Amino acid sequence: MRTIYCEYGLIGRELAFEENIYISFSSSGLIKRVSHNPIGRVDEEYASCLVMPGMINAHTHVGDSFFKEVGFNFTIEELVAPPHGLKHRLLDAASERDVKDGIRWAAMEMLSSGTTTFADFREGGVWGALILRRALEDVVIKCLILGRDHANIADLLRVCDGVGLPSTTSYSDEELRMIREE
Repeated sequence: MRTIYCEYGLIGRELAFEENIYISFSSSGLIKRVSHNPIGRVDEEYASCLVMPGMINAHTHVGDSFFKEVGFNFTIEELVAPPHGLKHRLLDAASERDVKDGIRWAAMEMLSSGTTTFADFREGGVWGALILRRALEDVVIKCLILGRDHANIADLLRVCDGVGLPSTTSYSDEELRMIREE
């Protein structure tokens, strides 16, 4: 078992601020024990550091990352409204390599700032979801893929973790029931 010391930590469900924290890990990297007293050898020490759970970004569009910051002075409609918004034109013209590289860059940026899990609203239907999966094959980040092509929800759900609705008000109650049942 590996044990680390950290001077500060956000601990437990309430993320209570604690000092002088010892965290022991199993050989597979799972946290086995958090305490104020070490048991056995301390393998690494992190003075003046804060340990905390990984953050979750619950609403991303990482497929757009290859054109990050483009369209700065655009209105929201000019930027993202389908089908002629800048976002949709750029996605339509992009190569798979550009999209995958942007996704990988976004995932690495999230990891470097403490985000370990994200939920992505994935445009492009089955194709878009598969590109996301392939881009993250060797990246140690958790991703929940929410597909956004609603033409064939059954196919979408074979490769996605769920459906990312742009707005529940865009659908009738009957359509929402059908989506739920798929």
